[in-house]
Amino acid sequence: MAQQYPWRPWTTDLAMREDGQRVALADNTFEWWYFDTMLDDGSTCVLNFLSKPPFVNGPPMPILQFNISTPVGDRLQSVAVANSYSAASDRCAVTMGKSSVMGDLHTYMIHAEGTAEDGTPMQADLTLRRVVPGWRTGPYLTPDEAATVYLGEQVVIPSGTVEGTLSYGGASYNVRGSCYHDHQWGGIGMKPPGAGVALKYWYWGRVQAGDHAVAVAQVYGSVNNGPVEPVTTLWTYARGTAMTYDDTVGAVTVTPKDVSEGVPGTLDIVWAPGAAPGTSAPLLGSVRFSLHSAQKIADFGPAYVRFVCPSTLVSDFAGESFSQDGRAIWEIMHLAK
Repeated sequence: MAQQYPWRPWTTDLAMREDGQRVALADNTFEWWYFDTMLDDGSTCVLNFLSKPPFVNGPPMPILQFNISTPVGDRLQSVAVANSYSAASDRCAVTMGKSSVMGDLHTYMIHAEGTAEDGTPMQADLTLRRVVPGWRTGPYLTPDEAATVYLGEQVVIPSGTVEGTLSYGGASYNVRGSCYHDHQWGGIGMKPPGAGVALKYWYWGRVQAGDHAVAVAQVYGSVNNGPVEPVTTLWTYARGTAMTYDDTVGAVTVTPKDVSEGVPGTLDIVWAPGAAPGTSAPLLGSVRFSLHSAQKIADFGPAYVRFVCPSTLVSDFAGESFSQDGRAIWEIMHLAK
């Protein structure tokens, strides 16, 4: 059940076409389908099917980003330009060379092949199943309308289950665990939201702790050459099958600690939505967690790195009393120097 609070309108009533190709394949568009898994044996697998490098003008260049972290902490990474690419517009059906993903908003089948940096083959054959419904803010955008936004986002699986096989190092492993899927797109040269905003970087992460899950993104920018501060926030909080969405800038506080070369050693994150604006209703409570002791699972150069780490999720939101250990995948992407 989706739980509506008086923030910007959103819906979980999605059509299959919403996870199909959202913008025409062109020099001035980009699109990607992102999937990550945190597995019970301690491993992770992240896959990203991109029509081209995002935010860069130029011809399509389909890229599969594929990384696995093993139970003992080894990192395997494959970033390859595909020799063929197709994407359906009526559903999620993306093919890049020998790799593909097919899904219907509820169940997704992924087959991915890659070559790790040491020259050894990697392969994933995974089935993802949605537990928490995905969401959309505002109206559905046609392909022409979608190409006019700087960055469109749709979280299709805020929290789900996964099972299948990972193959690497000459062996295959049966795996199961939790999963997440989002879909993003945009137009090159479109201005970010807000007058005079220059985007700088974002933090994104998801935490799974029992049947509770968080997905959070905080984008930072400078307004009219002023100080760098949050300019966009996206927050989803799943409790069982109930999901709450909030995009109020200021509701999420991200505190980086022990920053080295632009990457924090720890992120403390608190969501405190407060009462409905203009009302005297009591505070709704808060959700908080810390991302620490991070293990790097992907490195796409100094502008984009991804981690996995332990995390404890604590909540007194809407009268609950919850505290449970879990795991998190999170990343930092620099959008400008």
